[in-house]
Amino acid sequence: MTRVLQFTALVVALLVVTYFGGFFLAHWINDVLIAPGAFAWLVDAVYWLRDHFMPSLREADDIEALYLLGLLLVCWLGVFVVALALLLSARRRFARARRFPDGS
Repeated sequence: MTRVLQFTALVVALLVVTYFGGFFLAHWINDVLIAPGAFAWLVDAVYWLRDHFMPSLREADDIEALYLLGLLLVCWLGVFVVALALLLSARRRFARARRFPDGS
């Protein structure tokens, strides 16, 4: 029963860290790293593609919402991979410390 409880606690902690870490990372990238107007050429290219291939997307907010959603999903995935790698590394280190208590 304690193994199930420990595993459940680790999964919940991983999900919470992934959610909030990805959320804050996406906001930091959007607000701090990418300056407004830094990608004017990219915005012009997106508008050209929109006008020629997707005329149903008329509002600029539609494109911005898709950009923010994509950024958030990528950040969640990245934080999940990093957090999972850190948890597995810590698990391996603790298992080794239990097997070799003298540090050899």
